[in-house]
Parts: sequence; C-alpha cells; structure tokens
Amino acid sequence: MEEIIDRAALAALVEDIGTERVQTLVGSYLATLDERVYHLRAALAACDTERALIALRGLGSASALVGARQLVEIVAEVEPALSHGSYGPARAALPEILLSAAATTGVLLAVLSEPAPAGSPRPARSR
Repeated sequence: MEEIIDRAALAALVEDIGTERVQTLVGSYLATLDERVYHLRAALAACDTERALIALRGLGSASALVGARQLVEIVAEVEPALSHGSYGPARAALPEILLSAAATTGVLLAVLSEPAPAGSPRPARSR
C-alpha cells in the first residue's frame, strides 16, 4: 500500500509557510475531514452527482494540500467515473475512504507531535 502521507510535501509546506501555519492548516483539515466524508456519502446516497463531485473534489484538494497522498489517490481513481454519472466506483471506494481518513488523521497527528529537527525550534501553537 502507498504511503498515507507524503512527508516530503508536508516538509516543503513547512519550508514555504512555517511550522505554526502548517499546524493551523492541518488542524483545520482534520477538523473538517469527517464532515467532508459525510457530505460525500450523503450526496452519493442521494444520487446527486453535482454535490458528490463537489465533496469528492474538495476532499481531494484539501488532502493534496496537507500531503494526504492515499486519499488523493483514491479520489483520483473514482472521480472520472463519478463525473460521468457512474456512482458505483465511488460507492465501492467509501470503505477505503473511511479507513484512509482515519489513518490519515492518526499519521498527521503523530507527525504534528514529532519534535522539530535540531536547529529549527518549533514555534508554539497558536490558539
């Protein structure tokens, strides 16, 4: 199985915007992850292609931003069929999406709690 998180992408993001902002960004991502998955499930259950695509693409873009590689790959696999009105692949991928979201949460929380490399003190978390 592929890596859940692209640590290099996350490290590059830290380089670009700083640890504190990445912590805030990842915190926001984690706070909305379950809701994004819920909206996807609801749209698929209602056979609402437009809402399902919005939810799926939102999940994919937010996941890409924080380096959630596994979720990005799942989204990329099911989006073409869904964009053509075929719900089967997206519905079949829901259990994998749920498992990947849970695993992503665990890995991101662990990564955020890791000590900063020597010589680059981690700024205090903002409230």
